[in-house]
Amino acid sequence: MPIKREGPTLRDVTLQVLAELTAPAPVDDIVRRVLEQFPSTSKNPPKRVRDPLHSFDMVGVELVYLDPKTIAPLRLALSGVCFRVPITSEEIKQGVLAIEPGFVPFLTSRFHQAIPQEEIELRDADDQSIPTRLVTVSLTRRTMDGEKNTQQCTAFDLGEWLHAQRARAKDSVRVTILNWRPARLRFEFEPHSQYRRDAFAAQDHALADCIQTLLDESYDERIYTKPAILTAYARMPGARDYPGNHWLAVLVNDPRFFVTDFDIKAGEGMSTLDFLRAPLDAPEFRGERFTREQGAKVYRFVAAKNYGKQTRVVEILGRQTLAAFDDVMREAFDLDTFDHLSEFTRITPRGKGKKPREQQYGEINPFEPTPAMKLRVAGLGLEVGAQLEYVYDFGDWLTHKLVLERMGAAERGVKYPRVLEKKATGE
Repeated sequence: MPIKREGPTLRDVTLQVLAELTAPAPVDDIVRRVLEQFPSTSKNPPKRVRDPLHSFDMVGVELVYLDPKTIAPLRLALSGVCFRVPITSEEIKQGVLAIEPGFVPFLTSRFHQAIPQEEIELRDADDQSIPTRLVTVSLTRRTMDGEKNTQQCTAFDLGEWLHAQRARAKDSVRVTILNWRPARLRFEFEPHSQYRRDAFAAQDHALADCIQTLLDESYDERIYTKPAILTAYARMPGARDYPGNHWLAVLVNDPRFFVTDFDIKAGEGMSTLDFLRAPLDAPEFRGERFTREQGAKVYRFVAAKNYGKQTRVVEILGRQTLAAFDDVMREAFDLDTFDHLSEFTRITPRGKGKKPREQQYGEINPFEPTPAMKLRVAGLGLEVGAQLEYVYDFGDWLTHKLVLERMGAAERGVKYPRVLEKKATGE
């Protein structure tokens, strides 16, 4: 039975090292300093220290990564960061500012609970204290299925302050983080009429680009909301300048992202806001425009099945549809042409150790027409080397890998699509 180690734990020592930092530091330096105070006899001591630095109770709670090799404690990374909290008419009537969503994730735990009142101090533009307390109020919120309902929300009681500012709906508060924990925030009221709209676009674009970079760095283009937002503000060059829209307003209107309370995922061409408006409308891939010349080109694919060693070479015109592509794939691999659903998916490698990006084009149904069946090959935006996956029969899930070998001129007198070559390897 292992002997329990007395004294500070690995986490204790790690937090102490982070507390001693006066500037962002390389991960390797932090690991070295921790091991100097907490020697390890494990097979890989640096790994034992490095792995917890990526854990849920560290990233977005104690630290953020400014890049994959550099760490900054939140007290350093977010000092001076400025963000905007819009004010609603309902909040003005009740004399409050709700913690959620305006102050998420800056004043909430990773479980979306507000931090204790005694850990929050509000200051005005003249550095005078703003009296407040946390209260529970009923506010109307829109759920992820598009419905509105009344929720119990934690909020700042700011009736006197809002009245003194003559706040109206669409006005906002510019919030500056003076100290991370305990939280000390500066509130600067800004009427809607004084918004600097020219600065909004640049700030919104910069924030969205930071989130896109985090998605690109992730394994599966999915990141947790709280650490992602804190990391984005820590990395954003202009995070201490005049703020743009609230981060949630930026992301829910951008079709590159799909946002929930807990995570942010790569979008599929439909913004989160559009989904809220029409939650039952699944996003469909819309083909790109192409010229007559592009439509006349022949696309040659090398296709191999994953459930055997059969390889085929098939050709199809750019103007022909995925329905025709499905027909030639069924012919090439002797698959039943009168039964079973199928689907083509674009596979885009994202680098070593990352899950490839998948763009599904939609199912092909031999019994009834589907939008995917009308898509044209030239409208898929493929280049030589592009990879597709063809799945036949959603029950047996027979998969086939296709690689676009070349694009060229059509041969006179040849009927397309066609199976050009069958390689009987192992058949």
